[in-house]
Amino acid sequence: MGNRRSALESQLLRLAPRMRRFALVLTKGAPESANGLVAAACDNLWRKFDHRDETDFEIAAFHEMVTLWRDHLSNADCLEAPAILPPASPKAAILSLPIDDRVVIGLMVIERLSAAQTSAILGITPLRAGQIHARARRGLDLALAAGRRAEGAA
Repeated sequence: MGNRRSALESQLLRLAPRMRRFALVLTKGAPESANGLVAAACDNLWRKFDHRDETDFEIAAFHEMVTLWRDHLSNADCLEAPAILPPASPKAAILSLPIDDRVVIGLMVIERLSAAQTSAILGITPLRAGQIHARARRGLDLALAAGRRAEGAA
């Protein structure tokens, strides 16, 4: 049992920076909300560890974050104000995307997960994950171009 707990602790420590980066995507760059989301996901993963297959831990961790975030999405007072970023920044472009696009970009581009892994996390087909990814990349390109134009006009 001690070895399993030690393995979980190691996995959480290794995955924590990626979880926080993804949490910032989910919370529109709000750092305190992102930290709270990561902490809640880690707590839940710690409780569920005895029943979890270790080989799918990365998928389980991101799935837990998405589930927690969805559970609190309708509660508008659970998030602080989104981060204010320069309009031409890549972060601002990502955070300007519709939520489905932002989540898929967070998983497939920022965290470099495959369409199959993303589909497992979000409960959609790999084909649908690929379609959202393609749409999101187009939206991201447009947002980046608009940000550059806005910066050039200023």
